[in-house]
Parts: sequence; C-alpha cells; structure tokens
Amino acid sequence: MQIVNEGLKAGDLEGVVSPTFSVDQYKSKMGDDRNVMVLCFSVDGQAPAKDLEHFAETGYKDIMDADATPGTLEDSKHKVFIEFQRKETVDQAIRKFLDDLKKLTNIETFNFTYHKRTKPFEATAKNLAEVLPRTPEAYSQKINGLRLGEVKAFKIDADSMSECMYFTKYFGPYQISKTTEDKFIFSKGGESVLVSKNGW
Repeated sequence: MQIVNEGLKAGDLEGVVSPTFSVDQYKSKMGDDRNVMVLCFSVDGQAPAKDLEHFAETGYKDIMDADATPGTLEDSKHKVFIEFQRKETVDQAIRKFLDDLKKLTNIETFNFTYHKRTKPFEATAKNLAEVLPRTPEAYSQKINGLRLGEVKAFKIDADSMSECMYFTKYFGPYQISKTTEDKFIFSKGGESVLVSKNGW
C-alpha cells in the first residue's frame, strides 16, 4: 500500500472527510484575508481531524498553517482550517493537495463553496483557477462584487422593512432580509434558510 504521508496510508481517512469544503468563508489567523486563502474541511471525529491537520502541515510549502478545532460543532463535525498564501499559483497548490487527499480519503471528486455562497463548484483545475481570487487585488474586487450583489438582491422599502420587523417579533431573534423575489432569508448562528410567503 502506498504511504501518502508519514503515519498515514492510502484510505486511512476514508468515510470521515466531507467531499465539500469551503474557501474564504472564514477569516485567516495567519494574516490579512487579502493575502491568505482559508480552506475549511469538515471531518467526523477529533483523531482524523488531527490527522488531516498534520498531513496538511507537512510536505506542502504553500500551506502556511493548518488547525483542527478542539471541540465538536453543533453537527458533531470537527473543522480543519488550512491556510494557503494567496498568489497566482495557489490554485495549482490546492489541486496538488487535493490530489494527495483523494488517496487518503478515496474521494473521487471534491467540491467547494466560495465565501458565503452555498452553491458548490466541482474542484476541477478550471473552476479552481476561475472562481478563486488568486491575488490580493482579485480578492478585494471579488468580495466587493459579492457584497454589491447582496445589496442589490435585497429590498429596503418601507413595506419590506415592516414585514421583516413583524416576522422578527413573531419568530424571535432571527436576522431577516427580504429578497427582490419576495422571499425572506432567516439567519441565525451562521446558518440561513430561504422562506417563501406563497400559500401562507
């Protein structure tokens, strides 16, 4: 059996690592978010999370830091944060890391979400190069564009505000926004749900 990394063999992390990871959803602890790209993986169990942390920290010059959360989150998962230097070739560094991780996990296809978006992209060479901002300047432009898109997607007229306030009183301490399609986004504790008024 091929040894992928000291102490870990092919297939050792099978069934415990989620095939979907997030990019730039969490803040970097190693530097400014413009200069550092944060990948976050969900892992079942503390021991495999520490294994993934150790695996990422050894043997990859483009990985600045890896850190597994000490306690489980609400969904009983552990998060492993892996920080890459944001530079032109970061997509290739991520691809190399994922290729090695596939051997450990037996996952054929990884997917990723970007920033606060929930729509996953397949982690192909093309998508990694096109979706991820690989320079500090590209990061600033992308985040500003996403924020502008969020602002455009919400109604801020008086009727919409009164409806949101009514729902806050009725449902409790949720952050409630109304979209241009007359749907409502209820947010709390970092999670959101889209609710339609049709048929109420």
